[in-house]
Amino acid sequence: MGMGIPRKVVKGMLEHNGTEPDLIEDDERFVVRLRKNKPQ
Repeated sequence: MGMGIPRKVVKGMLEHNGTEPDLIEDDERFVVRLRKNKPQ
């Protein structure tokens, strides 16, 4: 189903530090960028 990103990663990051990961699709790559802190 492909629901691991929203159910686990996004939820976990929101609970951890209030940020959402950047989900970047580029040709044959998929990048998940996790932020350490909220951008100011």
